[in-house]
Amino acid sequence: VIGKVDGMNAVIVDDFIDTGGSVAEAVKALKNHDAKKVFVCCTHGLLTPPAIERLKESEAEEVVVTNTVKIPKEKSFDRLKVLSIAPLIGEAINRINSGGSISELFNNKNGI
Repeated sequence: VIGKVDGMNAVIVDDFIDTGGSVAEAVKALKNHDAKKVFVCCTHGLLTPPAIERLKESEAEEVVVTNTVKIPKEKSFDRLKVLSIAPLIGEAINRINSGGSISELFNNKNGI
């Protein structure tokens, strides 16, 4: 852990969670340094075994993934939140068809 996290909320951002080992250890490290709450988010929730068990056992407040990979019901748990990328894809298709800017999609002013 680099920097002061004691008494603070921490966010772990990753591209994907596969077996959950790295993220579970990162949560543990932050909590060992007295982080108040730890939130985990990633783009692709592969969640291959034993990821679910590791995430459930971790002290992560919430685990947020997108639906780029289908999360079957048996992989769901109460602290897992799945966000849809449908609005982003829909807007990208709309902009392509209307000659709009795709790069502007990633500008925080758009609220997508």
